Amino acid sequence: MRNPKVTPLIALAWLTALAGAVSCSADETSQTPTEAFCSGLCRAADRCWPSSNSCATACPSSSSADDFSIEGAKHLGDCVASIDCGSLSDETGFDDFFQDCWQSSKKLVPVTEQVRSTCASYVEGWFECGSLYSQADCEWDLRMWSDAILAQVRGCMRSPDCEALDRCLANVFGAS
Repeated sequence: MRNPKVTPLIALAWLTALAGAVSCSADETSQTPTEAFCSGLCRAADRCWPSSNSCATACPSSSSADDFSIEGAKHLGDCVASIDCGSLSDETGFDDFFQDCWQSSKKLVPVTEQVRSTCASYVEGWFECGSLYSQADCEWDLRMWSDAILAQVRGCMRSPDCEALDRCLANVFGAS
């Protein structure tokens, strides 16, 4: 099964969290995905390191959370806000917590028409490459991503062969 990877964001968010903390204060009704995610991360950092104040500046400039849907970023940020200070200070602890938040946030994000149409071509493309990846699995895996990322995925589906498709998708999701 070909699942998008989120490890580049994990490293950025973990390093950002170590930089310090202050609550982000963007209006929740008009937040970007990065603001929504950073709001949660900064709430955790503020709780763990109340005397520091660099998270609100550092997180938005180093995060790639705009690759997430707004709904995905909000739920992910809310989940990350509850991280314990020990895990926030430890790369492995943060990685594990982030992965758990990523999975639990998926349950809360609705499948959009963009996700459905992207998955229809994604599943067909991988079927032509010999993979049996279901529409339901695809919708589960892609529901957290922004429309811009989904458009890039649809662009990859025009790749001339399976190796090119794999390379294109690896570039979209930052996998090596």
